[in-house]
Amino acid sequence: ILTIMQVALSPSVLAGIVDRFAREYIDGDLSFGKIRLSMFRHFPNIGISMDDCSLTYPAERFASLEASGAQGLLLREGCGTDADTLASFKHFSAGINIGSLITGRISIPHVILVQPRIFAHSYDEDNANWNIFHTEGNDTTGTPLPPVSIGRIRFTEHPHIVYTDSKD
Repeated sequence: ILTIMQVALSPSVLAGIVDRFAREYIDGDLSFGKIRLSMFRHFPNIGISMDDCSLTYPAERFASLEASGAQGLLLREGCGTDADTLASFKHFSAGINIGSLITGRISIPHVILVQPRIFAHSYDEDNANWNIFHTEGNDTTGTPLPPVSIGRIRFTEHPHIVYTDSKD
């Protein structure tokens, strides 16, 4: 079964699946270059990896909060003309536990982020740019995200992480 899945989930098929799930669960834009799946390398986990991965959202989404809160140079980190960046990675890889997928949960024992650039901004107690998942209150078309647990996260090759909190 694993061999059949490895062959059937070619990069083009896998890219379509990831794009579909991203549209359903993420209120932003996920882009990536080459994508690969390995059924055997991290067994009993499925290994997934993406090159040149980025997660962005429209620049105007938090513009009023950025203008009204405390100002600072770090608050502009990750901001662009049309889209703001939450995170980008030269390479992203993760293991996904097969058993938990069968039970309707997502268990990710490890994540490796190569050259991560993360721009996390908290504007007030109700608004932060990492709140990117569709919720039942603001999206009636998608299904709720299943429970997710993440184990070890490793940052490599000069991570650049900016965290701001307007309250502080």
